[in-house]
Parts: sequence; C-alpha cells; structure tokens
Amino acid sequence: LSILQSRGELTAAQRQFMIRGGALLEARLHRKPFDWISEDQWLNVVELASVEPAFGEMTSRMPRLEHTWKSFCEQDKAESNVLPDGLEEKLNRIQPLMPIRALREDRLLLA
Repeated sequence: LSILQSRGELTAAQRQFMIRGGALLEARLHRKPFDWISEDQWLNVVELASVEPAFGEMTSRMPRLEHTWKSFCEQDKAESNVLPDGLEEKLNRIQPLMPIRALREDRLLLA
C-alpha cells in the first residue's frame, strides 16, 4: 500500500481505509439497513463512502439493490465476480479492492 501511495495510485485516505476500514466509527450512529450484513461490514461501507468519491453513493444505493449486494456478499469467491451496480466500469485498478475490503475482508488477500 505504501508503494502504491508513493506512486500516486492510492491516496492517504484510501490507504487508511484499506488498513482499518470503518473500525473507528460508532455503530449506534450508523444503523445497518439489512439483517444479513454485520455491523462491521456496514461501518466499513459507511467509511468507504466517505473516503472514496467513486463509492460516495454506496450507502444510499445498496438498499435499492439489496438482493444484488447480498448475492455478492454470499458468493464463495466474491473477488472473482463483477461488483454490483456497474461500479467496476468507473474504477481504477486499486478501487475494486475497496468493496472487497468493506464487505468480504476474508477474500481480500485473494483479490
């Protein structure tokens, strides 16, 4: 991550998100919209939306595409699939890792 940041391919805010996600946010201030998503996952999404403009509308768009996002989160190899909501079309080579970090941290190293 430090190398990508030094090359200008990753901002400081993006680097911090990849390291800590939404760990510093308070769950009581950001209630999760679905039963199937954990509080940690939702806080990661909230933080992602605040630090990365490409995902700025993610918290408001996810409820409209709940079934698609739920399916993405439940896939065995989420990192191998296309991101919901046409997101990949607008992203650089690093940004697709960010929703994986937010929602499927267990798959990040494989992504």
